[in-house]
Amino acid sequence: MWVKFSHLFDLAMDKECKVADMWRRGWAVDGRAWEWRRRLFAWEEECLRECSVLLHNFVLKESVSDKWRWLLDPC
Repeated sequence: MWVKFSHLFDLAMDKECKVADMWRRGWAVDGRAWEWRRRLFAWEEECLRECSVLLHNFVLKESVSDKWRWLLDPC
């Protein structure tokens, strides 16, 4: 998802945040997980909505390492 939403990642205040922390804060469009360096433009808000929809059914598992991983990374 980082590749698809790299612009949002660039605008994010906390690039080191853990997935579990973002989940706890709430990653709906109006959730506290999203902290931006500036106010988003309309097209960026649309990207955020798309990202939030993809994360809506995301399930955290305790047995899985908590990290973002580049999709093309073979590990």
